[in-house]
Amino acid sequence: MKKNIFLVGALALVLAACGNSAEKPAEENAQAPAAEETAEKTGTATAAGYGGDIKLTVTMEGDKIKDIVVDEHSESEGIGADALPELVEAAKNANGTEFDNVSGATVTSEAFKAALKDAMDAAK
Repeated sequence: MKKNIFLVGALALVLAACGNSAEKPAEENAQAPAAEETAEKTGTATAAGYGGDIKLTVTMEGDKIKDIVVDEHSESEGIGADALPELVEAAKNANGTEFDNVSGATVTSEAFKAALKDAMDAAK
C-alpha cells in the first residue's frame, strides 16, 4: 500500500513539473510583442483632390494609425482646406478609411481616403 501511494505521489509530481515548464514559454511569447509589430513604419501617397493633389504621410505602429500629416494640398480655403483636419481626426478614430465624408467637401474627402489607403499600403 505504501508503495502505491509513493508511486502516485511521484507521478503527480512529475506531471506537475512537466505541465509548468511547457506553459511558461507560451506565456512569455504571448506577453512580449513582436519587434516588427511595434516598429513604426511610414508611407506617403498622393491623390487628386478638388483643387489639386493631396499628398499625405501616414505613420503606422503595427496595424494602428499613429499619425497622419497632410504634406501638401491645393484645396479651397474655407471648404476643402478646412475639411482636412477633420478628415485626419476621423481617419485616426476609425483607424482607416471607413468614415463619413465631410459635407461640402466630397471630392476632398474621397481624395484624402484614396491617398490614405495608398499610404497605409505603402507603410506595410
